[in-house]
Amino acid sequence: MQNFANQLNQMRAEFNAAPTNAPLAFNLFGAYMQVRMTNEARSIIDLLLVNSTDPNALMMGANCYNQLGDMGKVEQAISRLVTLAPNNPEAWYDLGWIQAMTGRIPQSAASFKHAVEYSDERLKKQTNANNLRVMLSNDPRLKDAANPIAALLRGNPDFQSLIKTNL
Repeated sequence: MQNFANQLNQMRAEFNAAPTNAPLAFNLFGAYMQVRMTNEARSIIDLLLVNSTDPNALMMGANCYNQLGDMGKVEQAISRLVTLAPNNPEAWYDLGWIQAMTGRIPQSAASFKHAVEYSDERLKKQTNANNLRVMLSNDPRLKDAANPIAALLRGNPDFQSLIKTNL
């Protein structure tokens, strides 16, 4: 056990020296989670997301927060990703779902609108790219009749206009 503690301390020192090193951050996050040191795990992802400008690191950080059940931090990570990569349709799509899950349906509809608009633009250049307008219309979360979030989204006029214009 002492050896593992020494390894954790060494990894933490390495991360403190290089707080944008995403692979090290995620290894350290996993090690902390393995020994149920969730506060330390959270602090690693907090530091990474403050310091990193790598979209992949931000998305992986959002996934780490999701593992911790911290939807507020998931939204912060994805919002930062949207700020750094504003034309990324998948980031807007994910932000839309986070906003919907936290009950902010008008903001969610606006984020989904950005997602499908940027997706439509991307499809003009990359015909084999994901079509988020179709993905949104077919998202199984919207088909779940018992899901109150889906009902709120489906009842929002701005959201309805997005899925009615499915290609």
